[in-house]
Amino acid sequence: FLTTAESDRLKEKAVYFVRLSQEGKAVDLTIRNNEELIFGELSPNILVQVNQVMGNIYSPMLQTIETSDDWGHCEDESRKEFIALTRKFEKELDDAITSLDHGFDICSLNHEEVSKMSEQEKISHYEREFGRRLEQIEVMLKEEPEVKSNTQEPGPNTELEYWRSRMQKVMGLSEQLKSNDFKTVRGCLLYTSPSPRDS
Repeated sequence: FLTTAESDRLKEKAVYFVRLSQEGKAVDLTIRNNEELIFGELSPNILVQVNQVMGNIYSPMLQTIETSDDWGHCEDESRKEFIALTRKFEKELDDAITSLDHGFDICSLNHEEVSKMSEQEKISHYEREFGRRLEQIEVMLKEEPEVKSNTQEPGPNTELEYWRSRMQKVMGLSEQLKSNDFKTVRGCLLYTSPSPRDS
């Protein structure tokens, strides 16, 4: 379907189109590779896609020209700063993906085990799992991230690193709470829990 993506969340692979022409001017569809219209492909996990582009295209290219003379009039200090910032961006991408996908998994269900349970057993199992997960989340939020500093005295970079690690953990937990297994457990417990009128 067609959408402006202002309110619809990306669920599957999508193609995007961006018009660069002046407002009200029609795009000439007879011109090949018309620069007034750009397009591309997006996947639901943008971070992984960007990481693949960095790892497969930009990083090898940068490594090839890192010590070459192809930088033209670019000053040596600017070249080093650009390379350092690019490496830092790659590291932050890796850390973000690890945090979201592989850092921890507290919301998965054993579907084979659940399929053998009766409805009442499922509810009891879900209640235990939901309580356990809430306890795990509470513990993880109270944990202080380990921040390594190359300097003896902590400074602004140490503070930024601390909050970046903290943000990654919160983002990872947020993604866990969006998983289908967590929604299944939560939905079942909401459906079977007595309403305030019944108490």
